Amino acid sequence: MEQNFKPPTICPECKSRVEEYKGISQKTGKRYHFWKCVNPQCGWIWNAPTKSELNHQEIMKYLKAIYKKQLEIETLLKEKTEKEKQEIKN
Repeated sequence: MEQNFKPPTICPECKSRVEEYKGISQKTGKRYHFWKCVNPQCGWIWNAPTKSELNHQEIMKYLKAIYKKQLEIETLLKEKTEKEKQEIKN
């Protein structure tokens, strides 16, 4: 699956460098993947989106495109019906 996100390279809080951390937790055995500010006083963290979040983003992108197309069609139909009404009056 293509990941369509771009992690930050500079911390939005303190403008320090951001580093990627990933691996497997020794305590729980679960995988982790996040980006963290290198400034110890800042502590800003950005987590990588999960597959379900990425799927949700893709779905929302398609729904927005469909909605936009629907608005275009409704506008065209409205214009067409207004022209037809004017032609009937003439």
